[in-house]
Amino acid sequence: SVVRSEAEDTFAEGLVISRDEPNVAISIETLRLKDLRPRDGGGFIASEIEMTGGGVRSDVIDASIPSAALWNLAMPSLAGVPLAPKHLMTSTSRFYTVAADGALDELKIPEVLYTHRQPVAGTDQSIEMQARYSDISMTELSDGVLRHQEVGPTSISSQGPGDEKFEFK
Repeated sequence: SVVRSEAEDTFAEGLVISRDEPNVAISIETLRLKDLRPRDGGGFIASEIEMTGGGVRSDVIDASIPSAALWNLAMPSLAGVPLAPKHLMTSTSRFYTVAADGALDELKIPEVLYTHRQPVAGTDQSIEMQARYSDISMTELSDGVLRHQEVGPTSISSQGPGDEKFEFK
């Protein structure tokens, strides 16, 4: 990856964070942070963040975030927050517990594409769930309270072994 600064902007390009056990990789094509500086108590502050080409890959997850933007973010350090791909809700709750100490004016994500594969016990087959979340926005996170959150339209579908299908829009 390449990290460079231009005036008040810090760019990270070709960013990949990965581990082998469990197998997971987080990638970002381009990340631009404006007015990046340290946050008292750890973490960072940035007046604006733009991201393109974001993705998360593991043995059971494929997620894509083509672009996102945040304004006036103050985030505590997330060092030590464990990621357990087989226990995503636990990992998410641990992340939110730490992130609740942060602050955010606004976040906008036009689209998130997500696929989760779950093996079926005792078989060589799996269930695949796909989701598409559009127009995600959040405003005014402070003191652990998010003032407004919106998402939609959303579609979710699932394909199980055989002809089992589920679709929600």
